[in-house]
Amino acid sequence: MIYILKLANKKGATLAHQLDLFFDNQFAPALIGSDMGTEMWNKDCDKIFKKYRTTLYALREPNKAALAENSIRYIKRKIYQYITYRSENNMKPAVRYIDKIDEIVEGLNSGVNEKTGYAPKDVTFTNQHIVVAKTYGSKLREYIKPVKNPSLKQDSKVKISTLRHPFSKSYKGTWTKETFLIDRVKKHPSVNNK
Repeated sequence: MIYILKLANKKGATLAHQLDLFFDNQFAPALIGSDMGTEMWNKDCDKIFKKYRTTLYALREPNKAALAENSIRYIKRKIYQYITYRSENNMKPAVRYIDKIDEIVEGLNSGVNEKTGYAPKDVTFTNQHIVVAKTYGSKLREYIKPVKNPSLKQDSKVKISTLRHPFSKSYKGTWTKETFLIDRVKKHPSVNNK
């Protein structure tokens, strides 16, 4: 499902207020992934995440928000179609495009996906395994990795690798300057260290 929040600006206090309203009226997710933008990583949003026991984590990969970017592209395309249609037919914009976004998102959430055969709003915990199987098919085994023993131990000192850009200076290294201490090791298909 796609949910949108209309913001007057990208300040932390504005986003925190909208998140508080959304979490109170809809639901509060256990996890939220975000890039390192200051609109999410600030004291105002941090208070809201603590209030609703939501964990914010950083996405640093190049394709970190592929699904979000795809949805944004869809919404922008629909807005452009709306504006173009009204201008080509010499219609005055009786409704601002910002007021049409809710309809556009509803269309995105209720449209049946060709690959899965389900609309996003129809996917539930009981049928999610069917959607995953239809999406990944025979490649599903490639995405499910066997559980292996972690190579790191508790109280080990580590550094975290950083994202390397194509034109970055290789002599600067690809590791963070900070040293971290492994607090807990979980045995999981993708090893999680905290």
